[in-house]
Order: sequence, then structure tokens, then C-alpha cells
Amino acid sequence: MANLKSGMDYFDLVDYYNKKGKNEIAVNFAKEGIEKGFGRIIDLIDFLLEFYTKNDDYENLLKYKILSFRDSPTFEKYVGIRKSSDTKDKKEVLDKIVNASGDNELKAEVNYFNKNYPPILEYLKSNQEADFIYITRFKEWAQKLEKYFSQDLIKIYLKKVQRILEFKISKEYSAAGYYLHRIKLIYLDKNKKEWEDLFTKLKRKSEKLPSFQKMLKTLEKNK
Repeated sequence: MANLKSGMDYFDLVDYYNKKGKNEIAVNFAKEGIEKGFGRIIDLIDFLLEFYTKNDDYENLLKYKILSFRDSPTFEKYVGIRKSSDTKDKKEVLDKIVNASGDNELKAEVNYFNKNYPPILEYLKSNQEADFIYITRFKEWAQKLEKYFSQDLIKIYLKKVQRILEFKISKEYSAAGYYLHRIKLIYLDKNKKEWEDLFTKLKRKSEKLPSFQKMLKTLEKNK
């Protein structure tokens, strides 16, 4: 006990007293470890979450759920807390933690959950060249936003297609096909004539690129 420094030091002691059945002592050391211990404290938080869950102590349970979220913020934890306490002050606390986390994917997930779509569009726009993190995530977010910002997404998709076409990047023709398919779906839902004009323009522009033309024919057949 004279050498309690890290969160893990405290957890060893908490575990010892818990196994002895001295729960209140274990709880007190868990709280002290969270306050004074350095490094990893999530095990102490998890212990208290389990303890207060068993004891149906809603107030303390919520307190340590928020502390767990602050220590390691995830979207699942955010949703869990919001569902258990959907009040304005709790939302503000959670959103401050999200903004301070520096995790842009988490911010996007939280904004989508809160139906706050413009920041996600800005996220896409600012990272469209690199397709941020993974191309798959870019596509997922873009598709989710199509019904809210159709014209913006058309511009983003078209910019990608034009880059592929301009630099004749044949290995990315399939990617161009994907983005054109998304454009087609948006246009056919809103303005079929604009899609037909764009398609004709692309066919003319890619006359000397047989592989690109082949991709366009496939796209033309697909509904």
C-alpha cells in the first residue's frame, strides 16, 4: 500500500479486496486510484461500473459511464449514455469530450446520430483527395449524405472521375465506374436529362480510351 502509484497498482489492491469479499474497501481504493493513479485507470472504472450495476445505483453508474467515455471515447459508449440519460446537460458534456478527442470518425458518427449533417459533409470535402483513412469509409459516409446534399456529392464524385479520366489511370477505371453509378442513381431520381448529357460528354471525351469506354457500356446497361 506504500507503493501505490499507477492505476494498475491500485487495481491489484482493488482485486485483492474484492476477492476477499470486502467490497466497500475495494470501491474506496478504486475511487482513490482513479483520482491519484497515473496511466491506465480503465480497469478501476470498469470495476465500479460492474459494482454499481449490481447495486442498481443509477446515479453513480451514469457518473462512471461518462468517466469511462472520457478515458476511452467510442461511439457505442456515447449511444449507451445518451439512451440512459438523454438530457441537454449530459449531451453537452459528452459532445465536449468528443470534440476534444481529435477523433474525426467519432465526430462524424456522433454528428450523424444527432442528425447534424453539415459537419460530416465538410469532413468529406476536406479529405476527399486522400479518401481519408479508408476508401470504404469515404464511400459509406458519402452514400449516407446523398439524400441530404445530392449536388455536393455529385461534384465530389465527378471530380474523382475527371481526375481518373484526365490522367488516364486505367487501374482506377472501376472506381470511376462506382462514382458514376452513384451519380447516375442521384440524377435518375431527380433529373434524367442531366445524367444523359453527362454520359454523352464522357463517352465523347474518352473515345481513345477503350477500357474506359467498356466501363461506360457496363454502366449504361446497369439500371
